[in-house]
Amino acid sequence: MLRLQRYFWCTDGCGDADYLQALEQALLALGSRFKPSLVIYLAAADPFEGDRLGRLKLSYDGLQARDRRVFDWAWQRRVPLAMTMAGGYGHRIEETVQVQINTWRVAIEYWRRWQQCR
Repeated sequence: MLRLQRYFWCTDGCGDADYLQALEQALLALGSRFKPSLVIYLAAADPFEGDRLGRLKLSYDGLQARDRRVFDWAWQRRVPLAMTMAGGYGHRIEETVQVQINTWRVAIEYWRRWQQCR
C-alpha cells in the first residue's frame, strides 16, 4: 500500500489555494509512480477552518474541491474508490456535519457516474 502522505506536504494554517496546489502535486507524483487497483480515501473533516484540532484552514469550498479532485483522479483512471469519513472536531457541530454532507454529495455525484458506465 502506498500512502499519499509521502507526497503531500502542507504547513500549519494552510488555506485552500496552498492545500489544493500541494494535493495536485501529490496526485501527479502518485500517478507517475503507482498504478492502483483501488483507492481508499479517508475524507477527513479536520482540515476545516472551524475545527478545534485540525491545524489547517480550509473552507467549505476548499474541502469540496479537495474531494472532487481525489474522486476525479480515481475516475479518470477508472480506479474504484472506497471512502470513509474521519475527523471533525468543530466548535460547532453544524459545521462539521456540513463538511461531511458536502463530501457525501460529491461522492454521490461520482457514484452516479460509475453507475452510468456499467
